[in-house]
Order: sequence, then structure tokens, then C-alpha cells
Amino acid sequence: MGFGLVLQESKDEPGKLEKIKTRSGDSIKLMELLNEARDRALAMFKERIALKSDKVQVKEEDLAKSAEILGMSAVKYYDLKQNRQ
Repeated sequence: MGFGLVLQESKDEPGKLEKIKTRSGDSIKLMELLNEARDRALAMFKERIALKSDKVQVKEEDLAKSAEILGMSAVKYYDLKQNRQ
């Protein structure tokens, strides 16, 4: 079952998409993807808390755990929402 081409942003020309070539070793590793998703979720949480700092009080370890869950869930959702045909 094929999924077609998988694209990533070009390293040479920002904004341009290019094919990911797995044989050349340029592909993104799963752990790198999950770590980036976690980091982006954590940054988003911290931005939102900064906007409402007087109303929200959350422990740092709770933020990290929630960011881990949200990051993994976002990657899973994006993968599953793709139409295989």
C-alpha cells in the first residue's frame, strides 16, 4: 500500500518542498519528530500561561507531562487523518 511522496522543507531554499530520501539518510527519525512535537506543545503552553499568568498556576512537571501527551497525540492524529488512497 503506497502513500505517495513524503515531502519536507528544503534546507537550501526555505519555503520549497523536496522529497525525503530514506536511502540517503536525510529522513527525520521518529524520536526527533516526537521530541519536536513535545517541545512545540510545551512552548505553546508556556505562551498561553504567560498571557494569563495571574489566573493560571500549573506545576512545571504537569506541563511537561501534558506537552508529551499532546505532542504524541498530534503526530498520531496527523498520521491517521491521511487518506491512504
